[in-house]
Amino acid sequence: MDNSNKLGWIAGFAVAIGLNIGGGLWTTPIIAASVTGPVTIALTLLATIPIILAAPAYISLSKIWPISPGHYYYPTRMLVPENRSVSKFIGWTIIWAQIAIAGFVLVQVLVIAGASYLNQLIPAVPVSVFTISLLLGTVTVVWFGLRAVGRIEVLMAAILLVSMGIILLSGIPHMDVDNYTPFIPTGASPILSSFGLMFGTVLGSISLIDLSGEIKNPEKTFGQLLISSTGVTAVISALIVFVSIGIVPYSDLQNRTLRFVTSQYLPPEVLILSTIGAALAGVTSVIGIVAITNRHVSAASNDGILPKIISKNNAHGEPAYVLIFIAITSIAGSLLNIPIYDMVSGGTLAILGPPILVCLTGFRLPSTYPEIFERKEFKNKAYLHPAIVRWSSLAAALCLIAMYVNVAVQNSTGAMWYGLFLSTGIVIFALRVLYQRTQTDTNLKTGPTPEFLSED
Repeated sequence: MDNSNKLGWIAGFAVAIGLNIGGGLWTTPIIAASVTGPVTIALTLLATIPIILAAPAYISLSKIWPISPGHYYYPTRMLVPENRSVSKFIGWTIIWAQIAIAGFVLVQVLVIAGASYLNQLIPAVPVSVFTISLLLGTVTVVWFGLRAVGRIEVLMAAILLVSMGIILLSGIPHMDVDNYTPFIPTGASPILSSFGLMFGTVLGSISLIDLSGEIKNPEKTFGQLLISSTGVTAVISALIVFVSIGIVPYSDLQNRTLRFVTSQYLPPEVLILSTIGAALAGVTSVIGIVAITNRHVSAASNDGILPKIISKNNAHGEPAYVLIFIAITSIAGSLLNIPIYDMVSGGTLAILGPPILVCLTGFRLPSTYPEIFERKEFKNKAYLHPAIVRWSSLAAALCLIAMYVNVAVQNSTGAMWYGLFLSTGIVIFALRVLYQRTQTDTNLKTGPTPEFLSED
C-alpha cells in the first residue's frame, strides 16, 4: 500500500479510541455495573492488566511482521508452525466466530444506544429505524476505504470526547454517595464476568493489530498507540461507571444504557448534544469493526477457506460483497430484538477468542522463532526480552481464558449464540478442505507468509 494512504499516528489513535470508547461505552459499562455494582469502577481499571501483559507479544509481532489483519495471520501462520493445517484451522475457527458475531450481533450493540437517544429526541421514529440508518451509514463510510475511515474517525473521536466530558461533568452534582455502599454488593462470583465485560471496552486497542499493515511505521508507533489508547479508555470508562452508579442505584441499571442515566439529569438542550455524541459513538466503533472484519474475510478468502470472489474489492480497495453481507446480517440481527445482555455476552466471547490465540502465539515465539530476538529492534528493550514475552503472554492468555469461561457460564444464551457461530465456522472449514481434495491443488496456504516463516 502507498504510504500516503496509510494511517498516521493521530488517525491510528482516533481509530483505536473509536474502537474502544464508541457505542460500547454507552452500553457495556452500564451492563457491567448492573451486575457487580460500585466495584465495577475498580474492575474497569484492573481490566487493563491483560492488555499490559499482552503488550510485549503484540509489539513483538508488529515489529517482525506488520500485516493486516494480525489476529488472523499470526495464529494461522505462527501458533503451531510445525503443523500449519492445525494452526490454520484453529485461527480460522475463532476468527470466523468473530466475523459472524460482528456482522450479526456486535455492530448493532454499538449503535443501539445512539439509536435510543435519537428516538428520545424524535419519538415518532422507531428505534429500529435509527439503528438501521446508523448501520447503513457506517457501511457507506467504510466503502470509501481506510483513508476516508481515518479522516472521519479523527473528527468523530474529537466530538465524542467533548460529548463525554459534558455528560460526566453535568452528572457530578446529581450523584448520591449512598449508592456506592456496599462496594461489593453481589459477592465475588459475578466479578470475573463483569471484569470480562469491562475488558471488552479496552480491547479495541489491541484490535488495532488488525490494521498494523496499514499504519505508518507500525514497528515504532503500534506500541505507542496500544498503551495510550488503553489508558485513555480505561479512565473514561471508570468515570462513566462512577457517575452512573452515583446517579442511579446499580440495581436499577439492568438492561439499561447510558441514555437512561443521562435522562435523569440532563436538560433537553444538553441532551441533544449527548444524543449526537451517542449516535457518533456507535458509528466510530462500527466503522473500525467493519473495516477489520473486511480484512479478516479477505484474508480467509486469500487462503482459500472462503471463495475468492468474496474478497473482490471495489474501487476504494474494500471488499464489496463483504460490506453488503455485513449490512444485511446486521439489519436482520437488529430486527430480532435480542436482549442487550445476551448480545454483549456473545460479543465479548467473540472478541476474547483471537487475543487468546495471539497470546499463545507470543508464549511460543521464543521457542518457535528464537532468532527474531537477535534483531536490532529488540535489543536494549527489556520488555521485549524472550522471557518477558513468553511469560507475560502466558499470564495474559490465562486471564483471558478465565474471563472467556466465566462469561460463558454466566450467560448461557450468549454462549449459545457464540457456539452456533463457532460450529458454523468448523463446518465451513471442513467443506473447503473436502472441496480442495477434489482439486489438483490441495494446499490451502495461498495467503502471504513472511520470510522467516517461509516453507522449504
